[in-house]
Amino acid sequence: MREFDWDLISNKKVVGVNDAYRLGPWVDYNIFGDMCWHSRHRRDMRYSTATHVGITNQPGQNQRVKWMRRKIRRLGEKPGELGWFNNTGMSGICLAVQLGATRVCLLGFDMKIDEESGEANWHVNEISSPNPGAYPRFMSQGRYLRNELEEKRPDVEVLNCNPDSAMDLWPKVKLEEVL
Repeated sequence: MREFDWDLISNKKVVGVNDAYRLGPWVDYNIFGDMCWHSRHRRDMRYSTATHVGITNQPGQNQRVKWMRRKIRRLGEKPGELGWFNNTGMSGICLAVQLGATRVCLLGFDMKIDEESGEANWHVNEISSPNPGAYPRFMSQGRYLRNELEEKRPDVEVLNCNPDSAMDLWPKVKLEEVL
């Protein structure tokens, strides 16, 4: 994602995950599921135009964050709850669906450590070291999300638009072909 042409999606509804709020004013929603991440970023989030969505077991009150209750291995269909599949990116998919998306184009779901940089993200992780052991767990939980979508929301199409992704849960396509 370091070389990605962000202008391609600047006029689309965009759900960012974690540090994605830093990418530009066209990130409409930015979701996070880690309280350590929130503690580190809450001051910087003030300068973002995104609607910030926090997903936690115990939603709090905060003017800058829309807090949602985690619904473990479920889409989260009631107001104030959102699906949690042990990965904030998967919850980002749930948020997009709740917001009315019928096609979700995934960007940045590498699901691996970059061989050159040693990083797991398009940015340096300031909170914890990359953990290659997390990806099999994320993919396992992602299968629950895929099954939930197939069962409850067959009208939703999820596409993996990252050509170098190790994730095999959804079809890989070129973003330019589906925009």
